[in-house]
Amino acid sequence: MIEAARGGVCMVDSSILSRLAQVLAERKANPPEKPSYVAKLLQGGTTRIGAKILEEAAETIEAGEEPGIAGSEHLVKETADLVFHAMVLLTHRDVP
Repeated sequence: MIEAARGGVCMVDSSILSRLAQVLAERKANPPEKPSYVAKLLQGGTTRIGAKILEEAAETIEAGEEPGIAGSEHLVKETADLVFHAMVLLTHRDVP
């Protein structure tokens, strides 16, 4: 998933964000019969999505205090969660 390189952390290619945006838009346009996590967030609107963003932001800040490679890996995971939920909000608002 992530690997340490020269004391840092390698990030994932940005094309994955484009693919994620496509999947989110598809879920919004065609919600599955059995609601997915994304569909439930979208149904909950800004209030539900915003609550998740606040939660993930707090977890990201906490992870930023953790030392070492394990702390860096945790920070990357929490940041990914934060970005994911922010993208759900963008999708909810029809922001490409």
